[in-house]
Amino acid sequence: MKPMTPSEHASIAASRRAGPLDRLLRQRLIASLAALDFGRLQIEDCLGSVTLGRGEPCVRLTVSDLGFYRLVAAQGSVGAGEAYG
Repeated sequence: MKPMTPSEHASIAASRRAGPLDRLLRQRLIASLAALDFGRLQIEDCLGSVTLGRGEPCVRLTVSDLGFYRLVAAQGSVGAGEAYG
């Protein structure tokens, strides 16, 4: 068996720290984006990977801090922009 990398260890630790609110807000964002009409969005975080939509272009969003979902829930696109910066 191949040893885990430090980033894999960090991802597992982060997924264990993900609270119920983080998980709920993640699910709600994914549900609201599920009806994506144009292109494809792949969201990756410590809880896994989800692909929404079909076709091209494909955009990949890597969420390194689950606080992103709280910012988006509270402030919408402004929160997403603030989380990026």
